[in-house]
Amino acid sequence: MNDSAKNRYAIIALILATFCLAYYDLILCNTVFIHDSITFYGIAHYYLENMAAGQFPYWDPYLTTGTYFYPNVPVVGLLDPLFLFGVAAVKFLHLSPLTAYIHITLARLFITALGAFFLFRHITKSSISALLGAGVLLLAFPHSYFPQFGVVGHLYLTPFVLYLILLFLENPAGPYKLLQLALLTVLLGIAMNIYIPAHFSFNIIVFFVGALILGIPRLNVVKTGLGNARTLVFMAVLLAALLLMLAPPVSVLIKDASNDGELFPMQRIVQKNNRLFKQLMATEVNTSNLSDKFTNEKAIYSSWGNLVGLLYPDNVRNFKYWFENDLTSEIHHYIGIIPFLVCLIGLIYHRSKYKLLLALTAALMFINGFSPYGTHDKPFTFLQNFLNTAYPPLKMLQGRQNFGYFDILYLCAFFSMGMSLLLDDAFLKEKKWQMIALSLTVLVSKIVISSYFEGAAVLSGYDLLVLLMIAGFGVLVYIRAHGAIPRSAFYFTVIVVIFLDLLAYNTLYRDEILQDSKPFYDSLNSIKSTGSGANDFGYFREPLVFMPLPHLIAFEESIAKTKGALSYGFNHSFFTTRRYYDFLTHVPLQNQFALDGVVYPVLQFFPRNSVTHINDKRQLLDLLTSGDMADVTNKLFIETGDTARRGQQEMKEFGQYADVPWLQPNALVNFSESFFKANSATMTAIRNNTDRSLHNAQVTIDVLNFSSNELTLQVRNAVEGYVYYNDGWSKYWQAFDGEQEIPIVAANYNFKAVELPAGEHQLRFVFNPVHYRIGLCAYYLGLSLCCGLICLVLIKNRR
Repeated sequence: MNDSAKNRYAIIALILATFCLAYYDLILCNTVFIHDSITFYGIAHYYLENMAAGQFPYWDPYLTTGTYFYPNVPVVGLLDPLFLFGVAAVKFLHLSPLTAYIHITLARLFITALGAFFLFRHITKSSISALLGAGVLLLAFPHSYFPQFGVVGHLYLTPFVLYLILLFLENPAGPYKLLQLALLTVLLGIAMNIYIPAHFSFNIIVFFVGALILGIPRLNVVKTGLGNARTLVFMAVLLAALLLMLAPPVSVLIKDASNDGELFPMQRIVQKNNRLFKQLMATEVNTSNLSDKFTNEKAIYSSWGNLVGLLYPDNVRNFKYWFENDLTSEIHHYIGIIPFLVCLIGLIYHRSKYKLLLALTAALMFINGFSPYGTHDKPFTFLQNFLNTAYPPLKMLQGRQNFGYFDILYLCAFFSMGMSLLLDDAFLKEKKWQMIALSLTVLVSKIVISSYFEGAAVLSGYDLLVLLMIAGFGVLVYIRAHGAIPRSAFYFTVIVVIFLDLLAYNTLYRDEILQDSKPFYDSLNSIKSTGSGANDFGYFREPLVFMPLPHLIAFEESIAKTKGALSYGFNHSFFTTRRYYDFLTHVPLQNQFALDGVVYPVLQFFPRNSVTHINDKRQLLDLLTSGDMADVTNKLFIETGDTARRGQQEMKEFGQYADVPWLQPNALVNFSESFFKANSATMTAIRNNTDRSLHNAQVTIDVLNFSSNELTLQVRNAVEGYVYYNDGWSKYWQAFDGEQEIPIVAANYNFKAVELPAGEHQLRFVFNPVHYRIGLCAYYLGLSLCCGLICLVLIKNRR
């Protein structure tokens, strides 16, 4: 099989046909993702909807009692330019945000595979083997990627970045060096704004340093290529652009996650401390959100079951042992049994100068992601502790299993190397017995593993087919080496079997990683949104969302946008404020319902004589904790002095509090159901008399405008007092009475209020995290600068 255009197009058609056969219903949006990937949709929906309306959302008033939105932007990678295409599709083509989300997710998968093709082609110098490697990668990922959106978030742009690094290092004086550097800068800047960049950055650093150590670039050539003034100036501009693109995550970490910041990663506290919310208190952690204390020095890993998964496509169905003993994570390493065999051939026999570099990088990724002790909440190994010291961000990673996806990338690279060897008839004849021996070794290994752990040599019909494919590969190698079958027939058979195997693998699990999308679209279509305006304002929060489909609940808001004070997923929010964390873990739940807008309106007015000023947080929480629901609604508690800005260290004694019952697993729903049933008459009466609360002899409050970042009210108050807006307090909120800014005070520990003299006021609340807005502008400035430089270089090269 020569490397002709006809053969390349045939393989591309085979890869795309295989993918479409497996996932045609997802491409047509008849199905949608499950697990984390649909849970993350809430973040994407909120962003797409707001951006289509012309507003970047910094705050989310729908989650808990209102909390930060912008720190979650990296979770779904919303600063990826792909999402700007999604925004345009939603705004101008009236595409559903869910449809845009599905297609963006698919686009990222194909971009990853495309980058792998360029990387593999550079390594093997063979388009055919590179296409096959990229196709295997494309079809090996969905089993893990579709339930876990974040998977490709780690890997997404890695192949392109590695490819550009190699191009530049090998020819730093070449005519395209400036273009390569500009493209590399763009991709690095985007990748560092997607999910948790520690996995990505560690891989890039290891690869780059490894290339230097192994002498892949000739240092004298690099020195010559970088020695002229024009190149150095160009690189300085690119470095500035990269630093600008890093501004959003850096601004969050420095400003919000510092010792005196407000940001609190609730999810990590819950998950890494046995779901006991107060075992490790936010107020006791005096370091930033980069602290390893949030992981409790434990993580989720790949383990022995994941390694066995290289040989068993239906491992999760047939190997109960691995799950009963917590030895298999959600990562699935199966890349096809023949690709695995060919991968071993490439790893053992290929003589490429890149093989050692790829093997070294893959080994370090494996060390970081593998635990011999099991999968969930396991301690660091000795080697991991060593690497944690060398690269401290690793110590803060909770999802160590995600390193497994880099290993799949490198397995596919070795597969491409092996395929490039199989294309050589001389190699086939010389190494036929070694390849046959390798096939027999894998065959016997499977039989031994199956027999030992499950008491049967063959575990399923699919497992039998895998055994036959291993044996058949050895037979094909033998008869081809002896010229018993034509060259084209050998390669045609091998390639077709590879993709039939991967088609069967994806089809086997398709119904377990996708679900019917109709209920989701029906839910979206039932929403009669009027856009960002007064009619979108809810005078009461919904305490829980009892939907027939739990996956309609998202981290940041439900699809139906009815998520309120608490929800099924409230303890899975990535971030909230430290104040809300303390409020949630100390104030009785029935008092929370009264204070945060579930029982009483989100907006209230308190005359001055019903307001109590307190300068001690401990005393304030004691009042909110000791009083019953009626007591805490009769008065408004305002913090005075510097208590609203004081650090959290004085709160350490709160760790002595016992964990509250409603925060135990599954207790929240039961507690809430009983509470609302017992108080339904009271709640109904209050909710039916909203006008009495907001339009009475003392005050009239009308909502003029409402959006994710602002609330504008028309207030007519006959007496002086406080307008209480029980949406989360943050130091980044501002208030304006007309054009004049007025102070916002922290009220009822976690909420906000403003004092108004008697009269008529147009009151406006604005959430304004200036540091992040500056960081966002810097990101787009850096992105635009890089894109401009790319255009200039392309124009110059064309001339």
